[in-house]
Amino acid sequence: HNGDGLEIGNQQLRYSGPEVPTGQTAALRLRGPVPAGESVRRTEDESQLSSARQTYEEKALDRALSIPFDAALTAWPGQALSLTVTDGESTASAVGEICQPARQKALDEETARRSLEKTGGTPFVLRDLQVRTAGAFVPAAALNALRRDALDRLTQARIAAQPRPSAEKAHYCVPRRTPPSPRLLVKTDRMEEVSSLLSAGADEALLFPRDFREEALRAMLESPAFSGLPKGKFRLCLPGQLVQDAQRHLEILCRENGIPVCLSSPNQLAGFGPGEMAGEGIPVMNGEAIRMLAHLGCASVTLSRELARGEISDLPQGICELILPVYGRTRLMLLNHCPMRTLLGLRQHREACDLCERGKGARGTGLTDRMGADYPLFPVRTKEGCQIELMADKPLHLSAHLAGLPPLSWLLAFTDEPQPLRLAVTAHYAALLRGDTPAPLPVKGTAGRFLDGVQ
Repeated sequence: HNGDGLEIGNQQLRYSGPEVPTGQTAALRLRGPVPAGESVRRTEDESQLSSARQTYEEKALDRALSIPFDAALTAWPGQALSLTVTDGESTASAVGEICQPARQKALDEETARRSLEKTGGTPFVLRDLQVRTAGAFVPAAALNALRRDALDRLTQARIAAQPRPSAEKAHYCVPRRTPPSPRLLVKTDRMEEVSSLLSAGADEALLFPRDFREEALRAMLESPAFSGLPKGKFRLCLPGQLVQDAQRHLEILCRENGIPVCLSSPNQLAGFGPGEMAGEGIPVMNGEAIRMLAHLGCASVTLSRELARGEISDLPQGICELILPVYGRTRLMLLNHCPMRTLLGLRQHREACDLCERGKGARGTGLTDRMGADYPLFPVRTKEGCQIELMADKPLHLSAHLAGLPPLSWLLAFTDEPQPLRLAVTAHYAALLRGDTPAPLPVKGTAGRFLDGVQ
């Protein structure tokens, strides 16, 4: 179509010319040579976009979202002009000036309708009109003013009919709990490196094993490496999705072994005991969320990576521990399909898949966009099959921007970093948290939304 966006190799262009039916040849103006056989990809369908634009241009959106209303106008000589309007649920009335006897043309329904139909700039559309009048003169300006007043009142009545609970009225019974001093937490999928990370300066480790099948978890609990973990210095980080039976088994497993957890989904709030940590899967955006999670029993909550510095500084303190992610890749998607299985055309028996064990699965792979940025994939094994975490191409790295923030605990979320870099990052942020000035890290990271917030 004329105006389509196209991509050939690394060239982006826009087609300008006549419509070309399927199977025929189109002439394109290229900016440079293109290898023979290179595919042409359409990135924008102008026909589709044009149809979409028509839904909101030329008042089409106003018509689609219009609110019909009925009106009753009363105009008797010597009495106040009045107009009652209703949308069928809410009703409002407005009173105007005193009507004068008509000396020439008296108000009739046709004249009243012309004035009351002029609702431009509002979502209202006149549907039914009743006029009660006899021999009254009403200026058009008076009718227009009365219409605006009545519709303004109807708008307010509609709003009042849908009350929203205000933050001042919401009440949460927040337990009295003194948050700990700012701590450094590290999230790792390698149980064998927990002690090293703690020695490098971390105060607590969030252990995120990438196999949550019951037999794998019990094998982990029975391993010498697990029995050697320092008590009170680690907790189990849960996956973002758990079916009901799997969550119940995990609750029992953690309760039997005295393992605290980091929750990763709102539906996990009800199952585990009080005092747990709400992790990045339950991101806190405002003070009301902090109070609600504390009311539900969370001793620690994790702030959203989409909060800007100013928004973080405005959050209430002293309710529970606030944890700010300061380093690590952001999870962009959680996929319930494996790209490698999709590529191979495998659609059944997810629960028995062993592609990763054979070196043919998503583990250690990623997706690459047209700009060459790599987005790694990390499978998380459950009884039902794998959940695939699609991570950002660059890690969050805020060490240069943390001065001046209120007291907060910090979270380092490791994924594919080699162990020497994990230890260096941990030592770097531990020094910052102590108030020292460590040497810069050899990390190409991003400040994410921290400086600008969500635009």
